[in-house]
Amino acid sequence: MPNACLRQKRRYQFPHLDLVEDIERYEPGGYHPVHIYDTFKDGRYKVYHKLGYGGNSTVWLARDEQLQRYVSLKLLTAQASGKGSEFKMLQYIDEHDSDHPLRSDITSVLDTFTLSGPNGKHICHVFSVAGPNLDEMYNCPGQRQGFRRFKGPLARRMANKLAITIAWLHSLSIVHGDIRTRNILLQLKNIDHWTTNDIYEQLGMPKWEEVFTADGQDPDASAPDYIWQPTNFDYMSPEHIKPDVLLIDYGEAFLEPDPPPNGPGTPMPICSPELILENKASRWSDVWALVCTIFKIRAGYDFFSLLRWLACHDPWGDGYDIQAGGADLPAEHTLREWIQAIGGADEESQSQFYGIGLPRHAVWDESLLEPSGTRLSNDEVDALEDLLRKTLRYLPTERMSIRQILKHRWLTQDFEPAAMGESSKDGWIFT
Repeated sequence: MPNACLRQKRRYQFPHLDLVEDIERYEPGGYHPVHIYDTFKDGRYKVYHKLGYGGNSTVWLARDEQLQRYVSLKLLTAQASGKGSEFKMLQYIDEHDSDHPLRSDITSVLDTFTLSGPNGKHICHVFSVAGPNLDEMYNCPGQRQGFRRFKGPLARRMANKLAITIAWLHSLSIVHGDIRTRNILLQLKNIDHWTTNDIYEQLGMPKWEEVFTADGQDPDASAPDYIWQPTNFDYMSPEHIKPDVLLIDYGEAFLEPDPPPNGPGTPMPICSPELILENKASRWSDVWALVCTIFKIRAGYDFFSLLRWLACHDPWGDGYDIQAGGADLPAEHTLREWIQAIGGADEESQSQFYGIGLPRHAVWDESLLEPSGTRLSNDEVDALEDLLRKTLRYLPTERMSIRQILKHRWLTQDFEPAAMGESSKDGWIFT
């Protein structure tokens, strides 16, 4: 399939909507065009909203008219449909340990069907509906990353549940290969009784924009008539959200000892050194990604900039050339100072941002998020620094194992938050 990034000439005009897939990917081998109120599988599934998209799929909220329940439809690109790796991995789990108590903490395929469209044959997986991913919870328009964070006890509970889930997968010789906050969802309470009006009241009305070609000609059948923006869970009342996490997306997962020859498609911010330098993926690269993700669960922003700190302070820094984006971390700042800076980006009251049109619902809920300006206590800083230092080691064999991580005191103990602004004199503030 042609790479849209390498094209010298675009076929379609850039949309004005935020957070939508690349329209150029609507081509043979690419995405299947979908519109709100489309139906699939002889009318069984009817689309009501868009939930998201990825490099290999678009995801839609639909109603299962046969079983009278809401479901998530994951429509793979035609190219990805030929691989079927996610379905095979979830099948493997069901065949080997379907009754395990943790089975409900990873996604389950309810149904699968194939459809033919203008861009080829596509596999569609049907999943239970879940809530926002953690990236959506952290995203705050107009604010620095880290402005919204989960309360410490909840963040540690989520991190512990994620670590337990990864340990279980590793016990089955499964390497997830794509552990990141985008693939961790908050679970929903039952919403099957919702009417169409309830859907749009809780998720907002679908936002769309007409698709136009770059040369002014009518689009062909390979592209949709309209591009749809994913729903914003800011509108959902917190009473419908459970503070339990669900690990999704097994498209990069593999069984040890047979990793993909070129490594999984792990994003740069969570790649371990051996994955970047040698394309070597294993449970140890999962451990690296897990701890990077744990940091983001607690801080509200990526751990990626810390890799610049590591490059300045570790002997393997010269070989670990970071080329991707991310805020620079000056070499004079230590790992401890970086951890102490958590909470330093939100010294001003969150309340002043209620007036810009953002509803105070789930993402602002006081039961989930820390009050503005909350800093980590010195005791928690000590514990989190110890977890990071003992896990983010260059040699995989020197890292803490997943079982050691589960016993680490940052995941097992409670910590009192520092008094508001208390840690700012020890850490540093984003500028």
